[in-house]
Amino acid sequence: MNHPFGDYLLNLERPARYIGAEFNAVRKPLDGINLHIGLLYPEIYEIGMSNLGLKIIYHIFNSYPDVYAERIFLPWIDAIEYMKHKQIPLFTLESFTPVKNLDLLGISLHTELNYTNVLLALELSEIPLLREERMKGKYPIVVVGGPSSFNPLPLEPFVDFFVVGEGEEVVKKLIPYLIDYKREKLTISEFYEEIAGIEGVYVPGVSKKAKRATSYFSQDDFPVDQIVPTTEIVHHRYVVELMRGCTRGCRFCQGGFNYRPLRVRGPEEVLKIIDEGLKRTGFDEVGLLAFSISDYPYLNELIRAFKKRFENTHISLPSLPIDSLDESLLMEFDELRRFGITLAPEVASEKLRRVINKNVPLESIFKTLDLAVKFNFRHVKLYLMIGVPGETEEDLKEMANFLKELSTHYKRLNFKASISPFVPRPHTPFQYARQETPEEIYQKIDYLK
Repeated sequence: MNHPFGDYLLNLERPARYIGAEFNAVRKPLDGINLHIGLLYPEIYEIGMSNLGLKIIYHIFNSYPDVYAERIFLPWIDAIEYMKHKQIPLFTLESFTPVKNLDLLGISLHTELNYTNVLLALELSEIPLLREERMKGKYPIVVVGGPSSFNPLPLEPFVDFFVVGEGEEVVKKLIPYLIDYKREKLTISEFYEEIAGIEGVYVPGVSKKAKRATSYFSQDDFPVDQIVPTTEIVHHRYVVELMRGCTRGCRFCQGGFNYRPLRVRGPEEVLKIIDEGLKRTGFDEVGLLAFSISDYPYLNELIRAFKKRFENTHISLPSLPIDSLDESLLMEFDELRRFGITLAPEVASEKLRRVINKNVPLESIFKTLDLAVKFNFRHVKLYLMIGVPGETEEDLKEMANFLKELSTHYKRLNFKASISPFVPRPHTPFQYARQETPEEIYQKIDYLK
């Protein structure tokens, strides 16, 4: 199969980003396909291939024999310049099909910072940016899902419809309508009217509102045979989702509200997935994924069983909740001590903790740090916010004193504090709260410094 870049491929930085052909990538004959779909993660290969959500949707679409879903990632700057110079349109990774020739372009959007990347992808694909302009020709239907689709309005002029919430069940319900539209059994207007009735679908100009979709968190929907990348990616490991949702209800947190209810995989199911997954991929590291890993009820049991069953395989956690682990685990497994510790007090004052409903007393932070010193951990990262509704100069002073106290009492630990401005998130209790101006935020940063 000829590559769109031809011999120039070897002149690009990391050409492995563009060659596809990975182990476990799905390949189907195009002449036997009823529905040809591109799944775009609007970032470079190393970031997009690290996303579990993309792997799940890829797996579900391709479980249908007459549906073919391929991956699409944005090229790096050198490749973008070459594509523009040679007029090479953006293409899929499996068959190098131009995106403009697909039936549907599904975009997984995880941050508002990628809004402009969505427009860049459409431009590189030679697809009109505006939804109204695409109606005049034969172009793929453009759908956006993922965490940043919970507020569709900023991207509404550019997108044909949105998936609001979890995509597993929505995908299964969409496929029959997409096939009927492609076979011309439905007009485009009839197609939009039909899918607007699916829970979790928002169609601009048709839907008045959309109810958030949730999934059953089924093992059948999980991509056991995950694609093995051809080059090292950001999270270069086999990934298993332990739990979805959160019970804490922090008022600023979109994930805690939008991914309810809490769903938990039992340890035996997790170990079964890992066992099959390692056989099918050859990874030597497994990442255990959860919104708040410390809330997983079987964490100690799972780690102990994992280390016993997979002796030569490393374990990776998004953060190490040492206050939730048995001390015997930390003594028994040196590997757990290679992690840094991540803590998210968010604010320092008791008043603001009540405002944001952060039910974690500072005493638990100090307890964790005492354990960190006891077991010779070195690095601690803190997540904090400024600009929270109701914040005063006294609250900022408490934050400064809190940071000073940590550095004074725990001299053996290296602290890194990440302090971010509060952003009101859609579908949270603070969605209509005021966001402070850059000038106000910079004043507070200067005060803390």
